[in-house]
Amino acid sequence: MKIKKYTASTIQEAMLKVKMDLGKDALIINTRNIRGKGFFKFFKKPTVEVIAAVDEQKSSSIEIQDAANFREALNKQSASVIKMQNQTRLDLLESKFNSMEETLKNIYTQIKKISDESIDNSSTSNCKKSKKGLPQLFYDNLIKNEVDADIANELISQVCEQLGDNDSVNDFINTLYKKVTSLIGKPSTISLEHSKKPYVVIFAGPTGVGKTTTIAKLAAHYYLSYNKKVSMITADTYRIAAVEQLKVYADILGIPLSIVRSPGEMKEAIKNFEDSDLILIDTAGRSYRDTSSFEEIKQTINAADADEIYIVLSMTMSTRNCKEVLENYKFLNNYKIIFTKYDEISAPGIILNTLYYARKQVSYITTGQNVPDDIEVFDTDKIAKKIIGNIN
Repeated sequence: MKIKKYTASTIQEAMLKVKMDLGKDALIINTRNIRGKGFFKFFKKPTVEVIAAVDEQKSSSIEIQDAANFREALNKQSASVIKMQNQTRLDLLESKFNSMEETLKNIYTQIKKISDESIDNSSTSNCKKSKKGLPQLFYDNLIKNEVDADIANELISQVCEQLGDNDSVNDFINTLYKKVTSLIGKPSTISLEHSKKPYVVIFAGPTGVGKTTTIAKLAAHYYLSYNKKVSMITADTYRIAAVEQLKVYADILGIPLSIVRSPGEMKEAIKNFEDSDLILIDTAGRSYRDTSSFEEIKQTINAADADEIYIVLSMTMSTRNCKEVLENYKFLNNYKIIFTKYDEISAPGIILNTLYYARKQVSYITTGQNVPDDIEVFDTDKIAKKIIGNIN
């Protein structure tokens, strides 16, 4: 018997954690409210503690059966699915190659810049002289944080032009901060402050960016935190694992899931959920280079006639690849951007580069694989400060 303890702000959230960790066969041994120790903590809302257990032998037998079922499903996959998986591996290799290519390009740009300054020192701008190296320092910070050289140059030039002969360090930092936050913009999330019901939101993006997990996180967030009636639809029938993954989340949350196999089935699926507050739709993840498949994706999105559209991008992608993805989705009149895998990168310049190119609003950012915890509203202030860096 495996026994574990869980704490959460509500009983619903605690139960979700139990099911996510131990599975739907877990037994609840005890629940209680916990108040913090001390006078002031007495007035705070208590947390919930749940002790749960699961029979490891039963769990193992279920896992063995699930594994057998999964192997059988894999054996039934078509040649087209296997080909798609191979294409995904090639895309990942190509993404890494392109990232290396961009890094070398940045190094070349820096070497050329230093060489040009040594040949003709008089070409150094008055701004750089008056700021005693501040422009160069923060330019280097932007490059270190993987901001494109052209964007970094433009930002520093705008700050110099605005400040003139003002050599205050704080003024320089504050002006640069305002320029960066202006480019990023304020986050815009799913809004339910309207009378329309159901509110339909559709998600698109390439393979491997974490789109299905992101949808599950948002479904749990609006179901648990806002007590909304949420339904899910998936049109990603090309990957058996994606459908099964969403089924697991739907079963744990206790929300309905519909699977559509063609754009023609989309309207009927939405109609069946007309009593829902929110419908979240997952589309097939395709390689951004597979332009022929985008016609079907376009038809699916058009058939959904969604109130909001989100494109999901991984922060592990290169700026070049992000541009190509967005270029393929240029048939969309309007959309918002979700960035995933923030926990897997060390420099957030890809965010600024993408938003500078797309000129679209950002919404959420994911920070891990845990459902429903690892997703948050995009924090413009935090990301801008990390992009700018410091002078230490």
